[in-house]
Amino acid sequence: MVTDKKNNGLKLNWLQLWVCIAFIALHCKNSSSESQVSSDSSQTSLDWPGIYTGLLPCDSCPGVTTELTLNNNLTFMLKSNEVGKEDQVEVRSGVFTWDHTGSRITLSNLDKGPSEYLVGEDVLSPVDKTYSQGGKYKLIRTTESILGYYRWKITELMGKYIDNKVTAYIRFDTDARLLNGFAWCANFSGTYEYLGNHQIKFGKMTPNPQVCPDSTAEHQFLNMFVAADHFSIDGHVLTFTHGEQSSALAKFEAIKMR
Repeated sequence: MVTDKKNNGLKLNWLQLWVCIAFIALHCKNSSSESQVSSDSSQTSLDWPGIYTGLLPCDSCPGVTTELTLNNNLTFMLKSNEVGKEDQVEVRSGVFTWDHTGSRITLSNLDKGPSEYLVGEDVLSPVDKTYSQGGKYKLIRTTESILGYYRWKITELMGKYIDNKVTAYIRFDTDARLLNGFAWCANFSGTYEYLGNHQIKFGKMTPNPQVCPDSTAEHQFLNMFVAADHFSIDGHVLTFTHGEQSSALAKFEAIKMR
């Protein structure tokens, strides 16, 4: 009888041990899976930084004009005003976090308006159904903010392919509306205006006084900004044209800035 009790006690202890091991293993597995963001999530696979704009619903007004800027360093700036009250813009800023799936963000310290968004390709959708209303309301990333997210390396100029060994690129500062770059052997800078609807106007470019050995290509490159008044972005290709439907003056390939 004593032996049977001892055996039963040992069996019970072993059973309890295995239950504990199984529980710990399952908990560790779940914790590990939650801490790892999928490689094809919005956080890791999309070019999500930029300026998102749109109209969000309001119970006591026609709507709230909203501009949300997301930065690489996980900070944000939110500008909003009720429709018809453009002189009463409220500006808030802070940090945001990604959830464990890498598909949604949460803005910190907001006392009103949506604070959680699903992140899609060039779009932010409020998680709260009060603000999304079945997908009717969302914020769209502006075309100009895409310009500022990349460094653009030239691939084609006046219909001619540019060898990949050539160093010529442009960068946009969308906050200050400035442009700078490198043309074959010299730096240059200038200003630009974004006129909306893919229209752009460049100011005079100021090149470095250094003269390039192939000055013809450099001059064509800088003169392109005089003629260009429209642009389009198809995937990672930026194209400048004179007029909306004309042939390309120049094409550039997007190089992600780190």
